[in-house]
Amino acid sequence: MTRKQAGREWAVLFASFLIGWGMTRSTIDPCLYVYFCAGKILWICVYVDDALIADNDASLRDRFVGELSKRFPIEDKGELSWILNVGISRDRSARTLTMSQSLYVTDLVSKFGSFIDESLARRVDCPMEEGVLLNKDDQPVVDSAEHSDFAVQREAYMSLTGGYQWLANMTMFNLAYVASQLSRFLTNPGPSHFRACIRVLVYLRDNGNRPLVFAPNSTRGLDTFVDSNWGTRFSVSGCLIFYHGCLFHWFSKAQKSVSLSSAEAEYFGGMLTARDLLWLRDLLLDLGIVLGTPPLMQSDSQSAINMSMDPIAFKNTKHILRAAEFLRDLVHREAVSMQHLPSRVMIADILTKAPARVVFIDLLRLIDAYAQDGIACPA
Repeated sequence: MTRKQAGREWAVLFASFLIGWGMTRSTIDPCLYVYFCAGKILWICVYVDDALIADNDASLRDRFVGELSKRFPIEDKGELSWILNVGISRDRSARTLTMSQSLYVTDLVSKFGSFIDESLARRVDCPMEEGVLLNKDDQPVVDSAEHSDFAVQREAYMSLTGGYQWLANMTMFNLAYVASQLSRFLTNPGPSHFRACIRVLVYLRDNGNRPLVFAPNSTRGLDTFVDSNWGTRFSVSGCLIFYHGCLFHWFSKAQKSVSLSSAEAEYFGGMLTARDLLWLRDLLLDLGIVLGTPPLMQSDSQSAINMSMDPIAFKNTKHILRAAEFLRDLVHREAVSMQHLPSRVMIADILTKAPARVVFIDLLRLIDAYAQDGIACPA
C-alpha cells in the first residue's frame, strides 16, 4: 500500500466494519452512518480516524463501542467537549448545546496581533466598514517591487483569511460575507485588502467569544431566510437556515452570472437556497427525520416570490429559463414554499453586504431573537 492510498484504504476498511455491524451509509453524506432497530438509534459521523457517536440508548452505544474496540485500538473520550477546534458544552437542565471557537480566535489574535496598528486599535463592532467593496484595483503587479515588499503581509493575509473561513463555516455566520470577499484576493492582496483583513482580526479580538447556541423548539420546522444584494456586478446571495429554531446552515455566495435586475438577483438567490434545502431535506431523511410540511423560504422580494409561483411569468424569465423552471417546479410540487418578509427584518441581509454598524448589530439581535423566541417580524 502506498502512502497516498493509505487514507482511502483506512476509510474503506472502517466503512466495511460499520456496514457489517448493521449500519447504513448515508446517500447524502458519505461520512454519516445510521442504525435503526426497534426504536433505538445510533448515528456515527466519521472524520478521518475520529468518530462522533450520537444515540438514544446507552446499552446500544456500549455494545457498539465494545465491538469496535475488539476490531481496532480506540480511545473512548466520553461525552463530546471538543472537536475540530470547536468547544462543545451542554446545559441539560436548559436543554441547550453551545459551540464556541473562542480559543481558536485567541490563537489567531495572539499570532497576528502585531499587525494591528494604532489606527485599528480601537474597538470595532462590525467586521467590515460600511459600504466597502474590495476590488482588483489595489492589487500589486506580480513580480514588481511593491509585490515583493508585500510578501510578509501576503503570507499573514492568506493565513488569516483561511482562519476566517474556518470560523465562518463552523460557528461564526457573521463572518461569512467578509470571509468570502477576502478570499477573492487570497494569492495577491493589496494594502486595502490587508487593512480590511486586519479589521476582522480587531473585530474578533473584541467579539470572538460569541458562541453558537442551540435551544431546540420542536414546534418549529425547517425555516429559511434568503436575500441578495444587486449592488455589485456579480450579486451576492446569502441564506440562514434554522431547524427547530436552531441556526445550523448558512452561506454567502457571489452569483456566477450577471443579473439584470434586483428581482432576478433575488430569484437566483432563492434557487441557490432551494438547492441547499433539498440536500438538507434528504439528509434529514437519512437520519430518520421526515418533515411534516415543506421547508419555508422567506424573502423580502415580492417580485421573486411571484416569479416562483406564476407559470405565466415566462416573458420575464425566458433568458434564465432553466434556473427559473427549477425553483418554480419545486414550489409547484410543494417541495419548498415561499413567503414574503419585510426588508427591515430580513436577517439574511447580514450575509450579502457590509452594513452600517447599527444595522449589523440590530441584525445580530434579530437573529438571536428568532433563535430564542421565533420572532421573525417584531412589531
